[in-house]
Amino acid sequence: MEKREYATTERAGRRVAGRVVAGAGETLQLTEAEAEHAVRSGELVAAGEELPAEFGQDSEVLAGMRADAARVSGRPGPTPPAPEPAPAEPAPAQPDAEAARRRPRTQPAAEPPATPAA
Repeated sequence: MEKREYATTERAGRRVAGRVVAGAGETLQLTEAEAEHAVRSGELVAAGEELPAEFGQDSEVLAGMRADAARVSGRPGPTPPAPEPAPAEPAPAQPDAEAARRRPRTQPAAEPPATPAA
């Protein structure tokens, strides 16, 4: 496949067509297939060409997208869970549990064998 030269636009992010770019105006040598998505999204233009009017500030497409975004953003989102109030004072320590934890473990006492009743 033949490679062509494409220039990044101000719409380009840090990565365009799988390559890291420094910013607008950087040129890349890409095949048509490699550049297809970035050209459609306005991130790349063929070298020497201008960004299509559809991506401009006054385009009908952009105005429609902004209207859709405003309509969608008016919907209520999910409500976050209510925070639980903090206790007024810390919970009392459990001295029995602390003492049991520090106590050395010993073997249980063996019970004497049961004797039969006479």
